[in-house]
Amino acid sequence: MIGDIVDEAKSEIDEEFIRGKFSKISDEEEVIWAGEPSPFSMSERYLLVGLIFLIHLSFFWVVEHAKIQGDGLNIILRLILLIFDKIDMLGFVLFILIFARINHFLNFSTSGRWTTAWLIFIGLIPSIWVISHWIEVILELFGYNFSNPFPLWIDYWFLVLGVVMSGIMLFVTILYQISFQYVVTDNMIHIRRQILFMGVYSRVIPYDRILNIKTQQSFFAKLIGFGNVIFLTEDEDNDTIRQSDEDISDLMNNDNVSAAKKVFKLLKIILLVQRERVDIVPNPANSLYGVKNPMLVYKIVNEMMDRKQGRPGLLEMSRSNE
Repeated sequence: MIGDIVDEAKSEIDEEFIRGKFSKISDEEEVIWAGEPSPFSMSERYLLVGLIFLIHLSFFWVVEHAKIQGDGLNIILRLILLIFDKIDMLGFVLFILIFARINHFLNFSTSGRWTTAWLIFIGLIPSIWVISHWIEVILELFGYNFSNPFPLWIDYWFLVLGVVMSGIMLFVTILYQISFQYVVTDNMIHIRRQILFMGVYSRVIPYDRILNIKTQQSFFAKLIGFGNVIFLTEDEDNDTIRQSDEDISDLMNNDNVSAAKKVFKLLKIILLVQRERVDIVPNPANSLYGVKNPMLVYKIVNEMMDRKQGRPGLLEMSRSNE
């Protein structure tokens, strides 16, 4: 029965602690369920952290082995390592930029503008590092005293940057994951986000504003036992808005469009286009993101909605039909 499910969910929460964190929960509300994103919900982000470290480690390994001499390496491998030794900096920058573009195009949960900007920044660090030394040399030739903040670039910095950059990404991902908390009461759904000591974002979703509710789970999420509970509400424009660029062929054949505008449009298409996803990528601030046992939460929310709207509960209806 739904009563048993509700009682079990309530027995697993510390109501006093929750009310202390969620100031918008009124005294008249009954706290039913509380949860937060599962660590596995950020698996794509953690995978990206690992890939960034492996890319740095790979370039460090390549440039180090390019210096190895001996009969243990065949001529093809020696040639490859020699090429990488000469273009390691340029190769790293190009590789990261291409990687960032592919990640953005695939439209994963890691394809947002902030993550893409961070990947581009990671890719440009070595070039900024080297350019700063060039600026120092040029300015000294003209008699200017320029203090370069970067030490001399050596191949070892690939490994150091890999540890630092992936470490920062890991730290930010963990902070982002633990910053969200969710509460379901008998009147509404409460969403709270606080990163460290910064301001608190809070949102309440009354049941009478929810038009539809559904769960979202990938194959991996079903195996582990987590998923998203997504709400379609009245106060949001839930139609998927897609800004379609002009078709490339029409653009190129349009004599009324200047050459500069054609180039700009083409660059925009190449740099910003993303694949269309069948499923949406929910925002943790607008849904119950990555929570454990999402079907249980779905049933509880449905029951609370039915009670609020004066309809018989979902599980009571199924029981009466047996």
